Amino acid sequence: MGGVDVHYVDIAGTFKDQPGPVAPAVMRENYRMLAAIIVTEKQGMHFLKFYGPKATVAGQEKAFQEMINSLKAQ
Repeated sequence: MGGVDVHYVDIAGTFKDQPGPVAPAVMRENYRMLAAIIVTEKQGMHFLKFYGPKATVAGQEKAFQEMINSLKAQ
């Protein structure tokens, strides 16, 4: 991405979904997360992630990668 380091992450399994520190947690089985960690000199690190049921994420994996690849470093 224009000389900027991008680290891709792809993990799957059971996710502990907890919307807040005192909210009850829900265990989400068969989930998957795609993420990109973008490291820039001027603005530090940026974290973009997309997670949900494995089938949903698999169906949108290419679109997620295209979105990351379309970003321009400034």
